[in-house]
Amino acid sequence: TVKRNNQVQFMANPYSVEDSLDWIGRPGEGQQDAYDRQTYLKKKELALDIDRGSLVETVVTRDDDAGTAGQLDGIYAWATGSRLIALTGSPSLTEGLYGDLAQAIAEASGQTADTAFISGNLKRSITNWGTAIRRMAEGQKTYTNSIGEFDGDWGTQRIVWDLHTTAGYLLLCKMSDISIAYGVPVKTVELGKTRDTRQGYVKTEFTLEVKNPNTVGLTTGLV
Repeated sequence: TVKRNNQVQFMANPYSVEDSLDWIGRPGEGQQDAYDRQTYLKKKELALDIDRGSLVETVVTRDDDAGTAGQLDGIYAWATGSRLIALTGSPSLTEGLYGDLAQAIAEASGQTADTAFISGNLKRSITNWGTAIRRMAEGQKTYTNSIGEFDGDWGTQRIVWDLHTTAGYLLLCKMSDISIAYGVPVKTVELGKTRDTRQGYVKTEFTLEVKNPNTVGLTTGLV
């Protein structure tokens, strides 16, 4: 068994709240005190940071005393060899190009990808593969079915638009082989008060675990 290491990444979002914010009306506050509200919002921010990091980041190692945390390898970085297709000339995404990547994964791993992560422009390209339909009762208007799953020669993939995907990148993977491994699950740390300000932060320590890198493929350079 060959293992590939990944780096553990530390993430933290600090915040502070003055006492006066408990009685000043602000959107979203009122049902809970201002400190709890900020805790909730910072956890949501941290969740977005985890999503982005596990997708697009590449390993950066730093000394222990660097003052800045290192970075892990996101899922993009696990696509190598025949499973990394770098296109030139900015071609549009076609079923043929999609199938080339799906085939590369199947031939490298003996398994098929089950999920595609794409940016907004590629989501619209895939939708254009759908067949236009007419609604007779609505004045002959034509609609195109949105494609939520693609069933091709190399398995069926769920099509997922993700906020943090890189424009022009098509990622195919098998989700059961990918997981977030937490050293420290998301938690809240309260630092106490300084004068009339209550301070704290939310943090986590995690890395991306990929059980079979051969089930991860990436095509770049699309429009």
